[in-house]
Amino acid sequence: FFFLMIRRPPRSTQSRSSAASDVYKRQALEYMKKPQRLGPLLTAKHVIMFSALRKQAKYGQFRGEVPTKLKPEELSVVTAWKNLGDMPQERAMRIYVKELTKLNPKWELVVPKL
Repeated sequence: FFFLMIRRPPRSTQSRSSAASDVYKRQALEYMKKPQRLGPLLTAKHVIMFSALRKQAKYGQFRGEVPTKLKPEELSVVTAWKNLGDMPQERAMRIYVKELTKLNPKWELVVPKL
């Protein structure tokens, strides 16, 4: 009876080894290379958010001035990236994966294992 009361913590709270965590993050980025997988769930705001978080995770804080000669979509992404401020790269990637999981909890089943 006692063993029935013990529950495994949710997957998101379980710690992952660094190598496994890196693979998981790469899988999330790989999945989003084909955003049509999310279909109508993916809005323009999501595209901007994912793009800004990806840039923050890869390059860190935006530095410099926002170029004025950008297409409106590009300007939105750069502005969103700049608004992330000094958010740590690791945190940006965790939010990226968390938001992807909110849109499609089963995304991991679709992307090939790396």
